[in-house]
Amino acid sequence: MERLPIRTRLILLSGVLLFFLFATNLYLNQRLAENSAGMAKAVTLLGVIRKANDAQHAFGDMRYWLTDLAVSLLSTSEQKAATAREETERDLERLAQRRPEAVAAVRRSREL
Repeated sequence: MERLPIRTRLILLSGVLLFFLFATNLYLNQRLAENSAGMAKAVTLLGVIRKANDAQHAFGDMRYWLTDLAVSLLSTSEQKAATAREETERDLERLAQRRPEAVAAVRRSREL
């Protein structure tokens, strides 16, 4: 390397620097793609969690109104329990698109 002229050394070192910049850029692009895929999966899971939370809330409402109906025998409680049951079914149907086995287990436990 000492015998090479300065101009050749600069060209060689510039080439090495460009290679390292290119390699670093490729590595960072790969990592960015992996992180992007992870974020997309997190968004999907967040949607599933929201649907499950809605179903749980509607199921809790249905339980409350059925209990109230059993105690008071009011037609309002019966209507609200029916509405809550419909909401629970709607939420379970949306959740079944992602987790059908979990929804089937919930439906079996609800029938007991």
